[in-house]
Amino acid sequence: MSPIVINQSLSLAELMQDQLTLNEVTELIHLSGKINTEALHQLLNPLPNSSLLNPSVDKIATAINEENQPLPCLQIGVDEAGRGPLLGSVVIGAVLLPAHLTGELAALKLEDSVLSQLNDSKKISEKKRNAIYQQLQRHAVAYLSVDVPASIIDEINILQASLQGMRLAVRTLLKEIAQCITDIGDTCTEVSNANNIEANQTASDITPDISSLNVELLFDGNKLPPLDFSLYQQWGYSAGNIKASSVVKGDAKFSSIASASVVAKVERDEQMYQLAKQYPQYGIEKHKGYPTKVHLLALEKFGATKTHRSSFAPVRNLRRIDER
Repeated sequence: MSPIVINQSLSLAELMQDQLTLNEVTELIHLSGKINTEALHQLLNPLPNSSLLNPSVDKIATAINEENQPLPCLQIGVDEAGRGPLLGSVVIGAVLLPAHLTGELAALKLEDSVLSQLNDSKKISEKKRNAIYQQLQRHAVAYLSVDVPASIIDEINILQASLQGMRLAVRTLLKEIAQCITDIGDTCTEVSNANNIEANQTASDITPDISSLNVELLFDGNKLPPLDFSLYQQWGYSAGNIKASSVVKGDAKFSSIASASVVAKVERDEQMYQLAKQYPQYGIEKHKGYPTKVHLLALEKFGATKTHRSSFAPVRNLRRIDER
């Protein structure tokens, strides 16, 4: 099976179906990422040389005959970048790592791993962040970024925009992972039928029941986003097996949150470089939208762009250069 590429967009109204918004926001929330299906299979089936994505009769029989092993926990780390700037999106990152790279940073031995430089994205150089992001794209079981634009920030405030983005990130990954597990099971069933494996040796013997999975959701900060447990259950998860925790300074404590921090920061920085080309007079490539002296002077001189957050005090009463 090929990796699952996530490239989606949805409106604020679609995300917040149970809540009314004051104005109709037309800008969309964008999601992009990938699920490495083979890495997901290896995480759920940690048997030597096990690969049901390209299965053989021997491998299936080996998997069936192994004693049941406890399923590893799916620990998804979530963090954001861009709550403080005066312009642009707030970007949420979410990452699921392989078991050997998952846990508390202080306890993990990452020195010789592909994530040897992993730490809070704010404490490492941009060059190192970009290198780590490339490794995450290759080796993470799943990663996702959610881009919540300035117009939505202005509509529901920056805290709610961040929390709703986190909600969407978790919802999207859990849905795609559940579908991926189902697809793997279907593949195993087809191979079993083709090779006349006994009826009781079905895909359910090989691929885990989604309801048995333990899921740990770790959010950087001191607040939890609203979570969609009813949807999780529709996709097969057991609500009792899903634990959600907010972790203050979690990006310096857990590898999954630190990885999510890198994804969010790199994705948002790239957006800032694109805006810098569009609005070169603001020096965005240097301050990334934060309220530096240079940025504030540029706002005073040129006014605000359509990507500035009009709900933020330094921007609120400024004219818009994009308005005709």
